[in-house]
Amino acid sequence: MNEMQQHESGYPHETAGTAGQQIRGSTMLLAGRFVSLGMNFIGQVLIVRFLSKQEFGSFAFALSLVSLGSSLALLGFDKTVSRFGPIYHERGDHARLLGAIVLMLGTLAGLGAAIALTVVGCFYGMGGDPFGNPLAASLLLLLIVLVPINAVDSFLVSLFATFASPRYIFVRRYLLSPGLKLLTVAAVVVLSGNVAWLAIGYTASGVIGIVIGAGLLRRLSRTHGLLQPLKWSELKFPSKEIFSFSLPLMTSDVTFLLKGTLVLFFLEFMLGSTSVAEFRAVFPLARLNEIVVTTFGILFMPTAARFFARKSHAAIDDLYWQTATWITALSFPIFAACFAFSEPLTVLMFGAEYATSAPVLAFMALGFYCNAIFGFNAHTLKVYGSVRFLVISDLVTMAFAIVANLLLISRYGIWGAAVATCATQLLQNIINQVGLTLKTSVRPFPRRCLGTYVAVLVSIALLIQIQRHWSPPVLVALGCTAIATMVVIGVSRKQLDLTNTIPQLARFPLLARVLG
Repeated sequence: MNEMQQHESGYPHETAGTAGQQIRGSTMLLAGRFVSLGMNFIGQVLIVRFLSKQEFGSFAFALSLVSLGSSLALLGFDKTVSRFGPIYHERGDHARLLGAIVLMLGTLAGLGAAIALTVVGCFYGMGGDPFGNPLAASLLLLLIVLVPINAVDSFLVSLFATFASPRYIFVRRYLLSPGLKLLTVAAVVVLSGNVAWLAIGYTASGVIGIVIGAGLLRRLSRTHGLLQPLKWSELKFPSKEIFSFSLPLMTSDVTFLLKGTLVLFFLEFMLGSTSVAEFRAVFPLARLNEIVVTTFGILFMPTAARFFARKSHAAIDDLYWQTATWITALSFPIFAACFAFSEPLTVLMFGAEYATSAPVLAFMALGFYCNAIFGFNAHTLKVYGSVRFLVISDLVTMAFAIVANLLLISRYGIWGAAVATCATQLLQNIINQVGLTLKTSVRPFPRRCLGTYVAVLVSIALLIQIQRHWSPPVLVALGCTAIATMVVIGVSRKQLDLTNTIPQLARFPLLARVLG
């Protein structure tokens, strides 16, 4: 059976088991992600309500700079190990795999420490307040040690994914890390602390997390036989292969963070910390629309890399569009709540004081959801080694983001920032989708996915009309969203292949009959 026949007849036999395993692992991680988000969201609400707008804006600004520094220190190694790790492991080349891990881990830890020390030195050399905001400057100095810690932590999570170990990721990223942060926030609130205490607690949580993560890595390495006796001279360090792939990819991480950080920079310097707080308060809600795609992405890239190593291009295509359908259906209720019911949701979460942030939530949710539902175009381009195209895509969208933010924020304030963020997301997704068609074997849009996207458009239009004409209570709005979600899943059930992908559904005959 040739490649085209495989597409027409359904999923290739080669894909079925691996894709099902990847999606099952991803759904387990998604459950953990919701637990994590629940803890993070409780912490976010406590922080927003406990701190003043000035304090919260300064804290959010400092954290965004730490995230930018961590991304610089990471050098794209999280994506690099997700591509090369499975390939080396598939070939049984343990010497090269261990050499690559040592090379990347040592580089990012050293670079992260250098960035942190450089920031501290620059601050003291410039009088300690380069932003014109003494509180933000002091908080950044308390949080700066998180730059190397966060970089190493992101690398460890990608390394866990390389060996298809969702349980390790579940424990480290979705239970331990958010749990420590929530305990920190609760302690600060109960003890009537201040924002400096909060920054110190976040730093301590990061240190504890990285120690436990190192222990988990040792145990995982022993399980996969990677700790077999190897002399230092036997290790192979594929530095050219690693750095030629990772350094261009760093632009993806940096531009992604810069798009968010630039908004905060422009808002801080053009409108002040109050606007930063109004924008940042709803930003985590909008980012919930990426929860499914980022969670599925942890295991998608290693799985696709293994198919690429076997030259199974038809399997990559099927894996791509099946996961895209799962992402679209599972993300829909979050998008519906954030977009159609943005105003009541914002007021419910943060109080009437933040009612002006509702349009910001709606626009950003639209951008993040649209960026998610067309699948892992950037991830797949990385698997195929199309790094140059991704660099061009990042640079174009970065330039667009700068111009859009400057023009729209000066005229429309935080609403303009939201529109610029949404437009940037849409532009990058369009560019990457074009690249996917030109550079890979993944088809631009299979006919079998059409029903899913039509169901999404019709359902969201109906929910918008319900909110516009009746403004239902929150419980009624949630009920309408649940019904619309079931419609989307029902229309997509053949493409989702629920009963085969998650055979545990067979234990519930009625549910299996409805979804199958």
